[in-house]
Amino acid sequence: MSDRKISSKLKEISSQLEGLLNQIRILSLVENMRGRHYGTGERLQTTSLVVESEVHGREEDKEKILEILLGVESNDSPVSVIPIVGMAGVGKTTLVQLVYNDERLKHEFDLKAWACVTDDFNAFKVTKCILESVSSGKNDYENFNMLQQNHRYYSTRGVAKIMSRIPAYHVTELSEDDAVSLLVQQAFGGKTIDANPDLRDNCRSVVRRCKNLPLAVKALGGLLRMKGPKEWDEVLESKIWMDDEKSEILPALKLSYQYLPPQLKRCFAYCALFPKDYEFDKFELANLWMEEDFVPESKKELGSQ
Repeated sequence: MSDRKISSKLKEISSQLEGLLNQIRILSLVENMRGRHYGTGERLQTTSLVVESEVHGREEDKEKILEILLGVESNDSPVSVIPIVGMAGVGKTTLVQLVYNDERLKHEFDLKAWACVTDDFNAFKVTKCILESVSSGKNDYENFNMLQQNHRYYSTRGVAKIMSRIPAYHVTELSEDDAVSLLVQQAFGGKTIDANPDLRDNCRSVVRRCKNLPLAVKALGGLLRMKGPKEWDEVLESKIWMDDEKSEILPALKLSYQYLPPQLKRCFAYCALFPKDYEFDKFELANLWMEEDFVPESKKELGSQ
């Protein structure tokens, strides 16, 4: 190999290494010895069911959807689909959970089933999943074909359009007051804003930055939990907000990642190796982290958490 080719190859390798180092800096995967100390903080409990007391500003939406559902049932109409649409992070799933768990539906419907639809939409698989969850067997093809005939599904770029007589229900952002209530609940552990009067104006500024989207508000609420005015100001003045129009990721979610301790950033970034909608087993994932030396074996329980 000539000297010129060797020089060209070295430049190519150097450029690739610089790109990797830049990605490491962007993802903040290196310990920052000069950075602040971040405690573990209090971790909120999660559940597969919605906790209605933790949801703000969706009572009217819930009642409207229930009115549609119960109206269809009382009129003895054919099986119908109610499309619920809205931008990412607006709280569509939470709203559906509120409706699904409402006591009134238990008296009106003999069976209920919850099915998750991935981005790779397949009407056949979804209908089959619903049928299997409410029937004793997995081969009831007569009922399956009957369900399939009730509606037509059309898959477009990123959106499943459902041909139904019921128009789509559009979920909008929270009102500013409801967004502030959600932020206060997440950031102050149920205390009122009166207990933190010096952060009153900051709460309004934060929810405006989040555009009143529940997902973004909850993410920042968890980030700012038990933090003082200085940390709130740092979040509000972050340059990440400047990328709002150019990025597909909500700035609030980016901030939540940036403020993670370095060891947790590595664990989180590792999950990008798996395909979208991959269902993780927590013990398997914790073991993989330990194999990569992200989590010491003595702290396996921490990885599981």
